[in-house]
Amino acid sequence: MRARLTAAFVLVAVVVVAVISVVIYGASESRRASDLRDDAAERARSAAAAYSRGDDLPQGARIVSGGGLVVGAPPGTAEPGAGDRGPGARAEATVEEPDGGTTTIEVVASGQADRRALADLRRTLVVSSSGIVVLTGLGGYVAAGALSRRLRRAAEVARRIAEGDLDARTHLRGRDEVAQLGRVVDDMAARVAERIERERRFSADVAHELRTPVTGLVTASHLLPDDDVSAMVRKQSRALSQLVEDLLEVSRLDSGAERAQVEDVDVAALCSDLLQDRGASVDVVGAARACTDPRRLRRVVANLVDNALVHGRGPVRVEVTDAGLAVVDHGDGFAGHLLSTATDRFVTSGRGTGLGLSIAVGQATVLGARLEVGNDAVTGGGRVELRWAEESLSQTCHESASTS
Repeated sequence: MRARLTAAFVLVAVVVVAVISVVIYGASESRRASDLRDDAAERARSAAAAYSRGDDLPQGARIVSGGGLVVGAPPGTAEPGAGDRGPGARAEATVEEPDGGTTTIEVVASGQADRRALADLRRTLVVSSSGIVVLTGLGGYVAAGALSRRLRRAAEVARRIAEGDLDARTHLRGRDEVAQLGRVVDDMAARVAERIERERRFSADVAHELRTPVTGLVTASHLLPDDDVSAMVRKQSRALSQLVEDLLEVSRLDSGAERAQVEDVDVAALCSDLLQDRGASVDVVGAARACTDPRRLRRVVANLVDNALVHGRGPVRVEVTDAGLAVVDHGDGFAGHLLSTATDRFVTSGRGTGLGLSIAVGQATVLGARLEVGNDAVTGGGRVELRWAEESLSQTCHESASTS
């Protein structure tokens, strides 16, 4: 946009200075031509008067027809002829002779001084016009840069809002259209944040209010006799209880109040201990230690493995490296439309509540890690990677502990 605006400024400047230069040059040329014709006519009259007195003709005057002279012919009888435009100007004057004839005297003005002046004017107009165009271009570049920066700022804030940073604001000032756009973006962010907060509070309140009766329902289900109906009631009540607990956890993660309690963790050992009853294997490459919260890490790994077991096919493998870990299954992988939405809430392929990956993303964010969803090139199944941030390296954890 900056380049286009600058080009527009330069184009307008070129058109304006070109028009002004043409008008100035044309007016100057026309005025000088008129002055040259008037000077030639005046010199022709003077030459005719000198001829009538019997004096020598002035320089630049000549007789083009006639040639007799009547002494005492009344002065001022010479009439200038029509001049012409071109390299110079020509004027003629006629003198009446005593015998009734006429003598025509011609004066030619070369106009060399005027041509030199016009050439100087052309050079001056070219130089000044070029300077004006350059200055206009620089001014346009600066003005376009300021406008572009403000628009980029509004676009960056809009992008951050789309990514979930609802505290981002443009803080643009002024009364122009860009400032109005910034205020609209800020107002939109405030309204979206307010709406999300209302929805979060509603979900938290609902989950909290459901917790007590659901807990009572689970307890009561264990008092039922052992039959198929009771087993189904117990299963569904446990699922409802888990859903309520997941909703409460999502609400806590959304509040932004969750903080990680970090320590030096042997990630490989933690995964092995967690997965020994889940039918998943652990492959370790490298030291596989990190400075992280073991409780939250357990929650993330458990959710990822359970998701792979429910929606994919075994065997499920957990790859632990220095950079993080990955959970790989041998199923059909994530469908194309799920690659970008798999971590959204209540997005599911038909089984489960669709909160497992969403909770894993929230816990990973608290840990300062990043969760990436994709498909494995070797197995063709799903591949979900948890990548540590640099501050999660165990060396940093040791340094922080020794400093404190």
